[in-house]
Amino acid sequence: DVGLGEEIGVESMTLLQGQGIAGRVSSDGIGVAGASVFLYAEGQVLTAVTDADGYYEKWALPPGEVLSWASADGYGLTYYPDGDRPGQTLEGVGEGELLEGVDLNLPVESGLNLRLTGDWEELDLSGVTVLAYNDTYTVGIGDSSDANGEIRIGRLHPGTYFVFAYAAAEGMVDDFFRDAEGEP
Repeated sequence: DVGLGEEIGVESMTLLQGQGIAGRVSSDGIGVAGASVFLYAEGQVLTAVTDADGYYEKWALPPGEVLSWASADGYGLTYYPDGDRPGQTLEGVGEGELLEGVDLNLPVESGLNLRLTGDWEELDLSGVTVLAYNDTYTVGIGDSSDANGEIRIGRLHPGTYFVFAYAAAEGMVDDFFRDAEGEP
């Protein structure tokens, strides 16, 4: 507790190194340079970037179970080791120890090209966000429309997606893209 106008001395704090995480991001055995690798443990997320051969190493993650995923231009957003959604965590290591072999295998990206249509004149649709959710709605990947309603969503794995448009801020209903029967 610090009162009005008071200065209180605080005991010293020892900063910890945390655990280190290292691995390789590749696609069909070839290292992916410049991929962003996201590492999560105990409520903290750190980002590492792969080198020219696809390797990365990052320290200062709190000891505990580790969830990792990676993203790179032209490749599907991938969770450890090669999935389109979180599925497997790794048992972390202790303070000051390095967890090696946290390798991710990224597929070449799949994508969706979409166009928003409707009864409007000269409405700027650049604020509409569209997300493609996987078949269990656990991961959504998206992008914003251009002014004409054109959208490309990349970084997808092959699979089934449910597509949702967030358009309320532009005066339209937030809704799923629907088939002829009205189903998402």
